Amino acid sequence: MIPPNLALKRKIMFHIYDAVGPKYLNLPEMLQQTTQLYWWPDMKAWVTRYVENCEQCHHNSTATRTTSPTTTSLYSKIHKAQELHRTTLEKWNSLHSISEEVGKEQSDWLKEGHLVIPLDKALRCVILQLLHDAPTARHPGQDETFAQVSYSYWWPGMRSWITDYVAGCVICQQNKNITHCTHTPLYHIPTPEDTLPFQQIALDLITGLLPNGPHDSVLTIVDHGCS
Repeated sequence: MIPPNLALKRKIMFHIYDAVGPKYLNLPEMLQQTTQLYWWPDMKAWVTRYVENCEQCHHNSTATRTTSPTTTSLYSKIHKAQELHRTTLEKWNSLHSISEEVGKEQSDWLKEGHLVIPLDKALRCVILQLLHDAPTARHPGQDETFAQVSYSYWWPGMRSWITDYVAGCVICQQNKNITHCTHTPLYHIPTPEDTLPFQQIALDLITGLLPNGPHDSVLTIVDHGCS
């Protein structure tokens, strides 16, 4: 539930609608994404106005659109990284069926409509920080984080990379629910410090073993005075 905080609602819209990548969700997709995670009164009407106003900016070149520096900076970093690693991307062209699509102002390397992220660990961390670590991202699990990232981006071995990132997230580990049963600690038999050898021993029979000649059991003797 989101309180009546305009700045917080705008951050949520930016995370879901603006900051994911070059592809913008349509109104039904935007409503579905938002209602899965958040709720506030008049949310449907609020989201509808946000998307409609943003679409007017997309289709009207004379309109002034206020964009967050995060989106501009991230897309600029991706484009610069693609130019820096052009040789690698050209090799991936045949290995992974990526392609370079030339636009009016610049070209982008894409795979099935997803921006290709080259071998740049810092850039991949920035994307994960936006889609996993950000307050509006809510630190989702491995599968949900992969779904969020793969909606707009792609790189080889992306799933295993994201799995390792989420597994190493300190906040996720601190707030992770314990799903395994806790085991009772081993009981240490108390022994006086001045116990002599074989003054205090413990016997244990292990039975039901596979026969070894006439024998099918083992007798264990532990000297607690020496242990």
